[in-house]
Amino acid sequence: MKLHFYQPLKSGFTLLEFVLYIGLTAAILISLLSFTWNILQNYAKTTTLIEVNNNGNFALEQMVYYTRRASTIGSGTVYTTHPGKLTLTFPTDPTVTIDTYQKNITVGDTPLTITKLRLQHGSTTPTDITSDKIQVTNFTLTNLTNNSLPTIRFSLNLQTVNPSNSTFYEAEKTFITSATLRAQ
Repeated sequence: MKLHFYQPLKSGFTLLEFVLYIGLTAAILISLLSFTWNILQNYAKTTTLIEVNNNGNFALEQMVYYTRRASTIGSGTVYTTHPGKLTLTFPTDPTVTIDTYQKNITVGDTPLTITKLRLQHGSTTPTDITSDKIQVTNFTLTNLTNNSLPTIRFSLNLQTVNPSNSTFYEAEKTFITSATLRAQ
């Protein structure tokens, strides 16, 4: 009679299989982390671009809105130099002034002084048009009046406040439009 010795099957990994599994897992994790990092960087860049666009569009809408409804352009208007100043007069409302001013803010632990755009009705407290995340680097007005129709071109350059100088939080854009006072 023959005796058969039962040999159990070996379970577990060989060293080569173990190294391959670790290598594949590491490659997949590195790919996922790289992908996630790119998504976060693109999100930061997109957010700053949206902030600049929203502030610029809102500022121009305010300037065009009040210019089209004004009866005259006030004598306090400053043309062709930065910072410009727009003064508009109305037959029934107080004077509207749009200009820039300096504001101290803190970003993280860094104190900064930025230039902001503001709007003021008569002698009331001015209201900021741009947010604390945006710096006004140029605000100029050009007198384009012809045929007795008062027309103003607005040029506004905005950039994000970026004390770390990170390229992901860097955005800048120039906005240009014009408005004509409606004939009274």
